[in-house]
Amino acid sequence: QCKHWRKPQVDVTAIRELSGTIRAVGATGGYVITAGRCTREARALASTCRITLIDEFGWTALIAGSVAR
Repeated sequence: QCKHWRKPQVDVTAIRELSGTIRAVGATGGYVITAGRCTREARALASTCRITLIDEFGWTALIAGSVAR
């Protein structure tokens, strides 16, 4: 799935939708990538659904790791 969100925060609804898609297609997990932030509820649910969240803080770490190589 790929979606454009106008909200600065990704909420639990996006995690529920992706979790349903993961189950429907038999995937082993998924990613939610955002330039914003994920709500506390979204982070909590993602941790139980094999969903990796990459938010504004994760981007920083990801970029820093690739530059350091």
